[in-house]
Amino acid sequence: MEGNGQHSRPGNCRKPLHDFYWHDRYKDGSRNGETGCIGGFTDKLAKAILLHDLFCIATCLTICVSNSYGKKDSAEASKYLVAIMRLTAVIALAGGVILYFCARPVMILCSNQKDTMDMSVAYFRIIMGGMVFQSLTLMMNAALRGIGKTKITLLSNSVIGVTDIIFNYFLIGGEAGFPALGVAGAAYATVIGTA
Repeated sequence: MEGNGQHSRPGNCRKPLHDFYWHDRYKDGSRNGETGCIGGFTDKLAKAILLHDLFCIATCLTICVSNSYGKKDSAEASKYLVAIMRLTAVIALAGGVILYFCARPVMILCSNQKDTMDMSVAYFRIIMGGMVFQSLTLMMNAALRGIGKTKITLLSNSVIGVTDIIFNYFLIGGEAGFPALGVAGAAYATVIGTA
């Protein structure tokens, strides 16, 4: 790391983009005649069940890769990355499948809003079906942060966010010949963005 703070600026810029990425602006399905919002926090809370452990693993990966990179041992850093990517794929696939099939009970635990339950379950299932992509992207960005390539993680998160916004526009309201999927379109846009 350089002492002039060059690496901290992209990290500071990444936080608002990350927050924007996590918040689907088009969750309100009222454009398509559906009732209200699916409870934007509800699905994030449920998704956090799986992501909490993955964030912890990502932090460990950043530390291990940074330590190896500092010792100028790129082979060791690569071993950490490969091992963690394999572990992440297994956790994300297993957790995603379990949470996919347990979507309704999880949504009931997080918030039992009867009027939006079906939309919440549909959204959550789609997100869990694509969780492996988001998890692997998270780990790759963690490794890049570990070697000080924070500008690449900023760019990665920016592309994810822009892709999500573009596909939200197309898939929620059915623009440009795409099907109008409503809330499910927001979920598909998120999965496409992270894939």
